[in-house]
Amino acid sequence: MFRKFLIAVLLFVLLEVSLIFVVEGYIGALNTFLLLLLGSFLGIWIVIWQGLSIGRKIFEALGQRRIPEDQLLDGACLIATGCLLAFPGFVSDLMGLLLFLPFMRSRIRKRVKRWLNRKIRGGNVFFASFRNWRL
Repeated sequence: MFRKFLIAVLLFVLLEVSLIFVVEGYIGALNTFLLLLLGSFLGIWIVIWQGLSIGRKIFEALGQRRIPEDQLLDGACLIATGCLLAFPGFVSDLMGLLLFLPFMRSRIRKRVKRWLNRKIRGGNVFFASFRNWRL
C-alpha cells in the first residue's frame, strides 16, 4: 500500500515539474513563476476566507443541536482546495479549482458519505478520543 502511494506521489511530482517546464517554454520563466505565485496566494486566501465561513456554519449547526456533517465535509474539501492551490504546479491548481466548485464538492461529499456508511456498517471504523492526549 505504501509503495503504491509513494509511486503515485512521485509520478504526480514528475508530472507537475514536466508541465511547469512546458508552460515555461511557452510563456517564459518570469510569467510561469508569477502564475505559480498567484496560485499559491489564491490557495492561502481561499483557506482563510472559506475556513471562516465554514466555521461559522459549523457553529450555527451546533447551536441548533445538529451534527454539521455537510459543513465539515465542505470544510475538508475547501482546505484540500487551498492546499492544492498553494502547492506549486498547474495540475494541482486545476484539481484545486475543480474542488472549489460547489457541484464537485457535493459529488465528493456524497461519495465520502457512502464510503463512510459502508465502512461503519462493515465494522471497519475505529473511533478514538483525543481527550487524554498530552502534548
